[in-house]
Amino acid sequence: MIRLLHIIDKAFKEFYELESVPPYAILSHRWKHAQRNGKYRALELSHSEFLAGTGDDRGYGKIDKACKAVHDLSQKLELELQWIWIDSCCIDKNNNEEHSEAINCMYEWYARSYVCIAYLDDADPFDESNPSEWYKRGWTLQELIAPERVLFYNKDWIGCGSRNDYNPGVYGRHSFQNRSGEIAAITRIDATLLKLTTRMEIKRRLDSIPACQKMSWASDRRTTKGEDMAYCLIGIFDIPQMYLKRGEGRRAFIRLQEEIIKQSNDLTLLAWTTIA
Repeated sequence: MIRLLHIIDKAFKEFYELESVPPYAILSHRWKHAQRNGKYRALELSHSEFLAGTGDDRGYGKIDKACKAVHDLSQKLELELQWIWIDSCCIDKNNNEEHSEAINCMYEWYARSYVCIAYLDDADPFDESNPSEWYKRGWTLQELIAPERVLFYNKDWIGCGSRNDYNPGVYGRHSFQNRSGEIAAITRIDATLLKLTTRMEIKRRLDSIPACQKMSWASDRRTTKGEDMAYCLIGIFDIPQMYLKRGEGRRAFIRLQEEIIKQSNDLTLLAWTTIA
């Protein structure tokens, strides 16, 4: 089941068969936190906060800006693109079964999206000497690779590049030239992979890349929770299903390696012990 948010009505709808899901956009972003009353809390809105109308105003602001970006793109290209998936509010993380399903399916959801909106709010998105924190997070690795189309937006929500040759043109202040060369330099991911334009081509290319090389892409990335460093690689290694155990920390990475070995004879994996 995937839960999407309507970009105009801001209402959720659940879809239980991927084949019946309408075209949708997907947001890639870093979660932000702020200190309040001596405690840090996420600025992103949870599913329950969105439904209740509670949570930080900045969280609503990001959702509104993402929906507007999709709406403007849809208008420009005359697309029937009315839905968006946002990890913070489209998953009910209080439901353990739903949360586990979402993590196992997330790569596929990115791969099937019409477009991924990548919001980099802290730096020049393509500055190799001072790369955005977006490139250093674990979850954004699959969010960069899996979609057929990735459009980058800077801190002011101005479109400034794409991962491959997908270019919806110049409109407003947006310009989406191919930036795969700069992205490859920042991430060490082969530009050939970044330039691919269909999910089947991307999958075939990923399957042909040695495990040690894919691990190297993630070696200098990090996640807030130790176990998430393994969970965010499930799709990159095409693991059909992995049991998730919140709070297990580094043990999750060992289990990920075991799952990879079960379905592959790629011995380059043995060059890595942990990246958590």
